[in-house]
Amino acid sequence: MSKEPFIVDAALLQELGERLIGKHHITLGELVKNAYDADATTCHITFADDHIEIVDDGHGMSPETFKQFWLRIGTRHKANEQVSPRLRRPLTGAKGIGRLAVQFLASELELTTTAEDDPTQTTRAKVDWSKIVEGEELKRFTVDVTTLNSPASYEGHPNGTRLILRGLKNDWDADDIDRLGRELWMLRSPFRKLGETDRRRDDPRNFDVEVTAPDIEDAEDTFNRLRDALTETLWRARIDGRIEQGRKNGSATIEIQFQSGYPEGAREQRYVDHVQIPIRKIRSSDTCFLDDVRFQIYIYRLEHRQAEGIPVGELRDYLTEYGNVSIYDGGFRLPYYGTNQDWLKIEEAHASRLSISSLLPSRLNIDGRYMLDLPTVRRIFGVVELSTSHEERAAKRAGAKAGSWLQIQPGRDRLHDNAAYEQLADLVRYSLDFYANRYKARSLKAVEAKRYSEPPARKQGRVVDLLQRHETEIPPVVYKEIRREAVDAQKAVSRQDEEINARAALLAPLAAAGMTALAVTHELARETRTLESAERSLRTLARKHGLPEIAASADTLAASLKRLRALQTLFAPLLAEEDREGDSRLRVLPVVRQIVDAMSAITTGMSVEIDVPEDMRFPAAPLASWNALLQNVLANSWNAILEAKEARVRIEGHVEGRDQWLWVSDTGTGLNMSPAEAEKLFEPFERNMNVGRDHASLVIGGQGLGLSIVRMLASRHTADVSFVEPEKGFSTTMQISWRG
Repeated sequence: MSKEPFIVDAALLQELGERLIGKHHITLGELVKNAYDADATTCHITFADDHIEIVDDGHGMSPETFKQFWLRIGTRHKANEQVSPRLRRPLTGAKGIGRLAVQFLASELELTTTAEDDPTQTTRAKVDWSKIVEGEELKRFTVDVTTLNSPASYEGHPNGTRLILRGLKNDWDADDIDRLGRELWMLRSPFRKLGETDRRRDDPRNFDVEVTAPDIEDAEDTFNRLRDALTETLWRARIDGRIEQGRKNGSATIEIQFQSGYPEGAREQRYVDHVQIPIRKIRSSDTCFLDDVRFQIYIYRLEHRQAEGIPVGELRDYLTEYGNVSIYDGGFRLPYYGTNQDWLKIEEAHASRLSISSLLPSRLNIDGRYMLDLPTVRRIFGVVELSTSHEERAAKRAGAKAGSWLQIQPGRDRLHDNAAYEQLADLVRYSLDFYANRYKARSLKAVEAKRYSEPPARKQGRVVDLLQRHETEIPPVVYKEIRREAVDAQKAVSRQDEEINARAALLAPLAAAGMTALAVTHELARETRTLESAERSLRTLARKHGLPEIAASADTLAASLKRLRALQTLFAPLLAEEDREGDSRLRVLPVVRQIVDAMSAITTGMSVEIDVPEDMRFPAAPLASWNALLQNVLANSWNAILEAKEARVRIEGHVEGRDQWLWVSDTGTGLNMSPAEAEKLFEPFERNMNVGRDHASLVIGGQGLGLSIVRMLASRHTADVSFVEPEKGFSTTMQISWRG
């Protein structure tokens, strides 16, 4: 019997490289992770037309290390060592297949590496994966390796590794760059952005990936697109928490920032709270076991349209994979704390329908089950940054008992479940409960603000609904009486709402008419000056050449100009800001005279008698308001007398103590109804006018809006308007009354 060795087919390299990963952005990500494991500060990826270059400034490999580990397939040195040699980063790779997966991207690999320990020796290797022959033994597939006794440069450093992939098998586009970014930027805290002053090579948190792709517009921005969107534009609320020198002062600061419109109707706002650690007594101790901790938590609304054009489904998928709050120790993510681990007991709170927090103080108690607004782990994206090394040093300086600080378990993936950890979990969870509490408070305030502005009838309707819900708790006789009064009040308020809405409907066309009137007034002023010049020219010609016909034309033009100037005065109060916005108590007599004179141009043949006391004054209001009101009253009188035998109007003022009123009487066709019945004429579009065809062209207005405007203006300025029994010799009298 003989003993025979296994024979390994060279095609196994293709099987391992292509099938264990299978996606080119993940494959390239594995190469970047190798740079991270090599204690690099920067890894630069360049996409060129015919190759991809990956350069890092890590510790590199000596010729011996390259042969012992890189050329040895399946080595478990990463799994055995667990952390990187210099910066003690938790190692991300363990299978030893990253270098094999390169063949999934390209047919050729050129590697150059220089070790930190001996920068004078550089190893260069070339691998042509296309030379793998199926059926041939693996040992017959070789790699060309050269050792050079010369230094090299890697991102400006003497040590590192450079990979050049040629014979590319895939075309890279913006979507691929985007997916690569998502694969990589959880290697370090996604909220940590390096500046030039932060690039200390002895700081294990510093690891940056740079991307250059000349054929892909804004490749670097695309690579960081989702990270930047998550931390800059997509979030609706953000929580910032910090403990500084907690071993001395035992307190933490929490700040919550809400975006405008979250919840709907709420404004942008910040809330700050200071909390003592521990938040609750843990294991019979009042000592703060935390010294320096910082955390940021972003909260998202997974509905409606998202900023940056990112589909809500894409955001939802990403948070499903990477949501929750992660813990980074010295810049390294502890994988135990993430979506699949409810270390903050958030899902437990949702499952139990928790309504009030056991952590928040009584001063934050509010109406409503605010904990129902606690966000799920798939709506949050957060990071807790701490350093167990710092926590140990701070604890020992304070003379703390051994083991009473945050420390990593031997497996390097989670923290010891001690009092310090429980204080940390309570603090982060407190901040989320504080968020839920403030969200509910904002929501209630927004609802109240909305209710404040809603129509009164809707408010009254809620009273009726509330009464009906509690019918069984109220004695039947009392319930019946209260409900009758509530329903009656609701009907009255509904009628009032309808009146208000009808009047509000007038404002838009009236505003448009007002703007048009202003424009027309300016045009009339310019045209008037032109006509005045023409009149003067005609008179000069008539005198010079003795032409009476020309003189007659000049007289006709002068009469037209007089009427035109009178029409202009109708709109004059709209031109001056003081007349539009003033609040003086104007004397009634000059205002009435001005309006009567202005309207004389369009009320030819109507005589107006004025009998108003000299010292009588209107309530405080702009001239424009009284101008509009009296114009509409006189227009109403004019329309009424068009079919009458006598065209006469009398404006009479009365003062008795503080009571003052103005009567406007006319000899028109009359109301044909009692003053009480005439109340309906003040409603919009109600008309009581019968004018024949012969006079139809002389009607002013006539759309049924004039009296509505009169009442609206009078009410606005504490006056009342109504029809009263007409004075002797007149068919209609309108009264405008107020208190002096």
